[in-house]
Amino acid sequence: MDAAGLVLDGGTETSYIEPGSPWEKPFVEFYNARMRDELLAITEFCDLNEATVLIEDWRDGYNTERPHSSLGYLTPLEFHRAWTEQHQPEPALSQRIGPRTGSTTPTLTPMEFLVVPPEVLALRGGNANSPTE
Repeated sequence: MDAAGLVLDGGTETSYIEPGSPWEKPFVEFYNARMRDELLAITEFCDLNEATVLIEDWRDGYNTERPHSSLGYLTPLEFHRAWTEQHQPEPALSQRIGPRTGSTTPTLTPMEFLVVPPEVLALRGGNANSPTE
């Protein structure tokens, strides 16, 4: 049984796209046109292995090195990195205060020190000018 027979036997239907009607699948048609114009029409492949390597190289360049107008003239890789940086969740307090050093007191970064009001220190038996234990 051929591939079309297997697809139809699985309950899948085919969808016919009229030739010359790229508005039905514009993104696929655009990609196919670029690949055809920039690679397939100007390259003669000697064998399947060479075709596989050259097509993969072209695809990789298209997805990592080539700016796309739909992405604000960023490469897909640059767009992915920018999007990921902008959509990072706020780290939890336990992640911001740093690793624990063996004691129950977390290590704070210089910008995350804690100022204890004098009235709280007085309740603990200390004063604002002397460290508490």
